[in-house]
Amino acid sequence: MINSERGDNLAFERFDDYHGEKAGIKKLVMRVIPEKTNRVIELEQVMLRCNCSCSSRLGR
Repeated sequence: MINSERGDNLAFERFDDYHGEKAGIKKLVMRVIPEKTNRVIELEQVMLRCNCSCSSRLGR
């Protein structure tokens, strides 16, 4: 874990010196979003960004 802010987020970073295969993700941030409406909005925005970046990699 590289960062923790109580009630806000947890941030993790890949440990490259681990003896096994490297994880496919370099950094992971888990955010706390208490309000349901805001959680849905954030999720939709992330899905849209992911879809756009995946589409551009596929030439769409």
